[in-house]
Amino acid sequence: MKKHFFSLPLGFPRVKGHSRGQSFVELTLVLGLLLMLLAAAVEFGLLINEYISLVEGSREAARFGSVGDPFDPTGSGNINPDFYSKISDYVIGTNTTLGVIEPVHLDPGSNDDVVISVFGARGNNVVRFPNSTGWSKFGIQTSNFTNAEISARLSAGAPNTGLLLIEIFYHYHQVLKLPFLTQFVGDPMDVYTYSIMPLPLAEPTSTPSP
Repeated sequence: MKKHFFSLPLGFPRVKGHSRGQSFVELTLVLGLLLMLLAAAVEFGLLINEYISLVEGSREAARFGSVGDPFDPTGSGNINPDFYSKISDYVIGTNTTLGVIEPVHLDPGSNDDVVISVFGARGNNVVRFPNSTGWSKFGIQTSNFTNAEISARLSAGAPNTGLLLIEIFYHYHQVLKLPFLTQFVGDPMDVYTYSIMPLPLAEPTSTPSP
């Protein structure tokens, strides 16, 4: 029995060429996806770096303010405005000094702000100074904490306590401005950090007996 062999005529396109084209398309799709993931990783890496600076800055500011006196040193019982301004300057810096949140810079035009609150707690009774919403550096933001939330963080039988709350509001503007990120997570992205530290000079004093 004779065997018949079939061969393609000269010039007929080979399957091998089609395979190379398919591989090129697949490589393009995968490479595009990898580039998107890499760009997203870079953007979020920049965000996390600034977030860490804000967290550490709020902690340093709380430690700095914990040794200060929020009230008038003359003993009048009035608020000491220098206490709040010195802490905010310590956070964001001045014309001659760098702030502890460097390299982050707060921009009032983006609704960035520093809010400082002092609490005096006697049992479940918590009083906030200098007002009910906290002291705001730029007058933009108010505290995210209520007196009730601060009270809930204290033990029921805790002695008289003074507390200092530092809150930093920041809006991160994306650097790469990637459409697939700005569409889903927004630009700018809200960043919020806070720190609470004991403040001995804000501790309520017992009312002397007559």
